[in-house]
Amino acid sequence: MTHIKILRTILFFFLFSTVLSAQQSKRIPGVLHIKFSKQALSEVKNSISLQDIKGKETSNILESNGFKDAQKIFSTFQPQDTLGISRNGTEVRLKDLSRWYRVEVDTKTDILKLINTLKNNPSVESASPAFAFYPSNTYPNDTYFNYFQWGLYNNNSPGKDIHAVQAWDINKGRNDVKIAVVDGGVDYNHTDLDPVNRTRVIQGIDTGEDDNDPMDDTPEGTETWGNHGTPVAGVIGAITNNNSGVAGIMWNCSIMPVKVANNTPDGVSLDGVLVVRLIGILPMELIGQGVAVLP
Repeated sequence: MTHIKILRTILFFFLFSTVLSAQQSKRIPGVLHIKFSKQALSEVKNSISLQDIKGKETSNILESNGFKDAQKIFSTFQPQDTLGISRNGTEVRLKDLSRWYRVEVDTKTDILKLINTLKNNPSVESASPAFAFYPSNTYPNDTYFNYFQWGLYNNNSPGKDIHAVQAWDINKGRNDVKIAVVDGGVDYNHTDLDPVNRTRVIQGIDTGEDDNDPMDDTPEGTETWGNHGTPVAGVIGAITNNNSGVAGIMWNCSIMPVKVANNTPDGVSLDGVLVVRLIGILPMELIGQGVAVLP
């Protein structure tokens, strides 16, 4: 149980620092976080008073600033939890979180000035302001986002979606990521996919019709692959927040068309499947269409 608790704490710090970088924040008046030294606290309790702090100077500083309360931030963490065992059986030392406290003082206190005073005190290892963080929830202005892309954001039933607006607060993708769309081609001239300079829809490959042009076979035909790869590419990485079309899940990425089908009912190329195998991608849309998954 101790190891699980430590793992949860590490994950908390990782996720907390990642998420907060994307949030709007506001400093909380009269509140700061203090990590007391080992010498300052004879006992690590969930709540401490000024009498529990050994350093008289620290107690006097906090008292003069209207000390009200001090609550342990990581209530279940104990000093002995700093010792863990790695997967290979070796001992590892973790940061001691047991002496971090949320300290409340007078709301009129100059918190930054108080922190600078405390940092020069041997009873305090670290001190920082306390912030309240508020999610901003990124809503793009694309024409069809609020009305038709309920899989990304379900306006009628909030929460029954992939939580895209919350995810976009944290990450909108990366420009160095290249995503291969293995399908019936991609319309690389589509203005919601590429700004007409092939910087987003990069050069791909066409094994469906054995040429160098992975253009989508549009318009859509009965029982064909036409006008299928383009919408798939749009779901993945349409140009987003441009007052037009749809929103892509990845705002920042490149699309590489891998055309493995032509505009016929059974137009799937075996060469295309080999290409897929080489680049390490399984064409999910082709499953059940008579395509073998190569070992």
